[in-house]
Amino acid sequence: ISEVPAHTFLYRFGLTLNVHTHLYMCLIDGVMTQGPTGLVCYQVQLDDADIQRVRKAIRKQVLRLLVRCGLLTPGAADQTVSW
Repeated sequence: ISEVPAHTFLYRFGLTLNVHTHLYMCLIDGVMTQGPTGLVCYQVQLDDADIQRVRKAIRKQVLRLLVRCGLLTPGAADQTVSW
């Protein structure tokens, strides 16, 4: 069994207690498995194409969420997706 240790923290307010929802993530750069003598960490090898695929997927999901929440029009989302 492999695990990627990560913690996500949801913050809902800014410094002036205004609504400012955002996430903080703490993610270990590797994969941890249980070895015979304890945890073993294998470093993840990512190239630029891997990073671009993740960025594209996140951008698409965030834009879809903004449209669904009425914060962005579908036309604006279509224009923004290529940024």
